Amino acid sequence: VMPSCQKTQNNEKKKTMMNHAREDHRGPVKESFQEEQALPVAVVDWAAPLRAAWPAGEVVAMAACERFVATGMLRYEKERSRADLFDGSGNASLSTSRLSVAMRFGELSPRFLYWAVQDAKLPKEVTKTFARRLHWRDLAYFQLACFPGMRTVGIRKHYDATQWCEPRAEYDRRLRAWQRGETGYPIVDAGMRELYRSGWMTQAVRMVCASFLVESLRVSWVDGAEWFADTLCDADPAINAMMWQNAGRCGVDQWNFAPSPESGSQDPTGRYVRRFVPELAALPTKYLHRPWEAPQAVLQAAGVGLGGTAPAASAAAAVASTSYPSRVVSDLASEHALSVKAVLAMRRAHQQHNDAKGYDIIALPAATGAAAGSGPCPTTTVFTKEEYRVGRDGAVLPPPPRNTRRPLSGNGRGGGTSKSKAGRGSSKDKGKKMPMSTGVR
Repeated sequence: VMPSCQKTQNNEKKKTMMNHAREDHRGPVKESFQEEQALPVAVVDWAAPLRAAWPAGEVVAMAACERFVATGMLRYEKERSRADLFDGSGNASLSTSRLSVAMRFGELSPRFLYWAVQDAKLPKEVTKTFARRLHWRDLAYFQLACFPGMRTVGIRKHYDATQWCEPRAEYDRRLRAWQRGETGYPIVDAGMRELYRSGWMTQAVRMVCASFLVESLRVSWVDGAEWFADTLCDADPAINAMMWQNAGRCGVDQWNFAPSPESGSQDPTGRYVRRFVPELAALPTKYLHRPWEAPQAVLQAAGVGLGGTAPAASAAAAVASTSYPSRVVSDLASEHALSVKAVLAMRRAHQQHNDAKGYDIIALPAATGAAAGSGPCPTTTVFTKEEYRVGRDGAVLPPPPRNTRRPLSGNGRGGGTSKSKAGRGSSKDKGKKMPMSTGVR
């Protein structure tokens, strides 16, 4: 029990500190300390949404696994990219497994999940993508074992010399807007806000947010990986690093696509954005993912103000309006061009890492055992996006001849260009099978 003299001393200290803090903003404080004590104190339990979303324990995890295999697996192949399919509790669990957190903390074994799917004896066309992602999980661990520094150092190490957005103040402004879900691009903001609130978001939205940070904001993948590692409940050091390496172009499986931050293909009904970006809830779906295209009358009717300026006819109406941030960058095509230019400059300065066809050459881990010290480290050639391929003279190489037949390898490994644009989104994103580099979600 605290002695009464100590209580009095602490109360006086608290009073002095509060008065000094308030004098800085509003001048001397005249309220008595007793009046201060009577004021209600707001306590925010920031972890409450996390506990509600992720009940812990093996029993809960196995029940979720059985439920997904029995019902969710039947929808997964066609609907896994949808972020707007919520169940009765409001979780986006109708299109994804949401088992990644349980697997991350060992509440669910990947072997248990694998055999649960096998024992269900579902057709291959229903399970093929899910099974592939489960194997990618082990691929991530293999890569981390081979490249232990991959959380911050590119597997294509020369890509670490890529120039990002400058000056630093602008770089920080863009990164901060992305972290807070205030980029002005609703699908990105919805994803980043869901991440901070619940510690999770569906894989398709993760890819949009990651690609947007690197390709459109020109912020280093290292900062994106660090933020995801700090906020994801299923943050896995291997899987998170592999995804961000590939998004940042420096991984083994360089992304050959750029999901649009404007098309809203992951949220065709608008339910996802309306839930996590309530400022835009009253906008018609037609303008929900591109509110800057909405006519002034539509914005005014929805009570939405862009860039902090409410589109209201009177001051009273302006107070009732909701402000949504303006776009952190507005010309996506120009930002993408600057991004490509930076990569080409880096590759021209590191010709020793280019092969004759413009593909990247990476160093493999040194041999161990009997083969150790027998020669230089082995190297291998890895897929490189067509727009990044340069010849020995530094010129961008022309596209290779196109096969009339689709390559058996698929996923763009034949060197084809991405169908997705870095600028304005299109329906081409819808249902497109993108090469993935992450585990089960």
